[in-house]
Amino acid sequence: MESNHDDDSSKKRRAEERKLIEEIRYKRSCVKRAPTFPSAEEIQIKIRRFLSIVVMLVKSNSIVETFTELRGSRSQLFARREAALYRCRLERMHYEAANLMGRIRSAAEALSMAYDPYGLLVLADSSLLDERDDFYEDCEEGLTIHPNFTADFIRREIEFIEDFKRKIENEVKEAELQEQNENHPDLIDQVKDLFVDLRHEFGRHYEELCGQIKNMNESIEDIKLSMERLKEH
Repeated sequence: MESNHDDDSSKKRRAEERKLIEEIRYKRSCVKRAPTFPSAEEIQIKIRRFLSIVVMLVKSNSIVETFTELRGSRSQLFARREAALYRCRLERMHYEAANLMGRIRSAAEALSMAYDPYGLLVLADSSLLDERDDFYEDCEEGLTIHPNFTADFIRREIEFIEDFKRKIENEVKEAELQEQNENHPDLIDQVKDLFVDLRHEFGRHYEELCGQIKNMNESIEDIKLSMERLKEH
């Protein structure tokens, strides 16, 4: 019985090895047949570009500093019975954090799609292996280019933003409780005025943010589409 089990395991292992070899050969043939497959240099440029976008998004945002400043004003706002104002600002910050996370994920997806054809290119031409290894050891914006490092960096940043969003959500709940305590007829007009001001402030900020997102997403989508077409060949 044990001998039969060993034979079955050996056959299964050999079948998996043959399947892997056939898959590698197929990928190599696809790369060789593709008339417009990008060069190693072109792929490296795309990887650097998308990695730069990810790092820029992480470095340029100021949501933590803004939250710290707003959190520091909570006691004053509550003392002035302005919990509604505090809550609205928190909700706007939550939106900004969610938007930032979405932009990082879009750039990360494009980065991953740039790594994939590089692997296929090296499979088709093993002479590019040393060049690829040297490239992966290089840095872009202070971050190692190797896909394992970039994936870990992006994962940690997204987890950080997720935790940050949960902190904001907890603050919103506390602000809502404070609002209930402040719910008094004498303050209704004042709260209405605050909401009007906040709508205008949020509207201006939202329009500016949408314009920036649209420009960046159009660029990313164009490049992602071109990479998908290349992979189809």
